[in-house]
Amino acid sequence: MVEEFRLYKQMSLCKRYRLVECYFCALTVYFEPKYAYGREVFTKVLSFISVLDDIYDAYGTWEELVILTDAINRWERTDSQELSEYIRYFNDAFHDYIEIIKNECIERETVDGFQYFKQMVKAMANAYMEEARWLHNKYIPTLEEYMSVALITISNRFLAITSFIGMDPILATKEVFNWAFEDPPLLKAAAFTARLLNDIVGFKFEQERDHVVSSIQCYMNQHGMPEDTTTFELKRQIIDGWKDINYELLQSSKVPRSLLSRVVGLAAFVAIYREEDGYTNPHSKAKYLADLFVNPIDV
Repeated sequence: MVEEFRLYKQMSLCKRYRLVECYFCALTVYFEPKYAYGREVFTKVLSFISVLDDIYDAYGTWEELVILTDAINRWERTDSQELSEYIRYFNDAFHDYIEIIKNECIERETVDGFQYFKQMVKAMANAYMEEARWLHNKYIPTLEEYMSVALITISNRFLAITSFIGMDPILATKEVFNWAFEDPPLLKAAAFTARLLNDIVGFKFEQERDHVVSSIQCYMNQHGMPEDTTTFELKRQIIDGWKDINYELLQSSKVPRSLLSRVVGLAAFVAIYREEDGYTNPHSKAKYLADLFVNPIDV
């Protein structure tokens, strides 16, 4: 506990700290009481990846991002003095917690899952770097090019693998982790709906500063459509995405239903993006979180 307190004290010095919101997401994925360990791991991993996202998205310089991405791909710590102090804090805390996860996976006999988790960390960093490259070069990709990267950075596949680590090792086999890593249609559909809804409610706020383009701008630029028409079309595609999720759930699968439900839980979490980005602007959802975690329920 002392070690973990030190890690989270370090992490809180970084730019965005959304521990309650991360736990809320974990609760949509693991609502059953028996998955306390899964909720703990999921919350911590999502907290770290949120800070990593912000480093690439808003706070890191181009030179810092090049150094950080190289270190993550080599799976090495970096104490480069060319990095800001908060990035060095994050890097140390993240690697320390990754080591904790590795040891817990060995103990719980889910070490196969850790190898996929490790590969997804690298995939996330490289996708974040690609978005940073677009911003650095003032480049507007096609919608298809954008989605090939944005479906990674929305983190559904990464978080699905993370959620499996917190499950019963008998269920979370190597074959299951490989299924998630290969990005099956169910995960693609869940990521697709989450990405579009996130972009629709957040793109105006994001464009108040230098920020990578979203699907809104990509579609408008590619098809010469106005904003309202573009938004209508993407909302239609979100509806189609939920149809795909339901269709995939009805198909026979070698993956246990109890694991597929974690993917559905991730898809359901996008409710926090209804009307506005309730993750970036948590005060908009403060009442709901207080009702869920703090206020007693009248009986």
